[in-house]
Amino acid sequence: MPILNFSQKFRRRETILLGSIILCLVVIIYLNFSYLLSFFSSVFIVFQKPFNQISRQIGNFSRGFNYAEEIVNENNQLKILNTNLLQENIKLKNLSEENKNLLEILNYTKNNDQTNFQLAYIYAQDTLNISNIIFLDKGANHNIKVGNHVVYNGLYIGKIIEAWPNTSKAELIFSPNLKIVAQIPEINSSGIVHGQIGFGLIMEDIPPDAKLQIGQIVVTSPIDPQMPANLLLGEIQEIIKNDQDIFQKAIIKPYFDRKNLQYVSIQIQS
Repeated sequence: MPILNFSQKFRRRETILLGSIILCLVVIIYLNFSYLLSFFSSVFIVFQKPFNQISRQIGNFSRGFNYAEEIVNENNQLKILNTNLLQENIKLKNLSEENKNLLEILNYTKNNDQTNFQLAYIYAQDTLNISNIIFLDKGANHNIKVGNHVVYNGLYIGKIIEAWPNTSKAELIFSPNLKIVAQIPEINSSGIVHGQIGFGLIMEDIPPDAKLQIGQIVVTSPIDPQMPANLLLGEIQEIIKNDQDIFQKAIIKPYFDRKNLQYVSIQIQS
């Protein structure tokens, strides 16, 4: 019995001691909870800072990328707008040139009402200047015949060489095949003007005593009854004299550029 009492007392002490320890731990944890919380918060903040910096850098990069994309889009829109404006400007310029071309033709035909003219549009030509042919949108149904002369605002352009019902083909003065009786009014001297391949116009058979000068005007001569007189051909750009030739020659600078022509007048024989 005494041994049993001793054992019971020992267990009671252990229980009291364990309870006291637990109570102390609870008190300690409670008292130091704020400290532990602060400690863990500090540790978390230390580890969180690099991630926050990385996150900010990623955010800045993303914003920068979006901003760059917006700039590219705006730039593309400005390019499209600029292209549209250029196209509209070209259209207005072409329309202005076309109206100017038509006005000059109308003024010329109005001042020459004794002659019948048919306005024609050049719908095809050789832009490389290899051939000397233009195609017009007027033909036999518009009283156009082979041999009709083509003019533009007082300038002699060429001659109709083929005529179809609604279209026609004209040979320009730059062709070596088209020979024109020409005159230099300033010195009342005549000659023959025709084209040269790659060299523009040349005037030949000019009398040797003719006093040629650079800049003198050359026109169609009234000597040829089939040719309208006093239409401008160009002006003397270079004088060619050769002791072996009886006649003089001159390089003629034409007054028109075929690339700028859109409309012409066809002189109709009455």
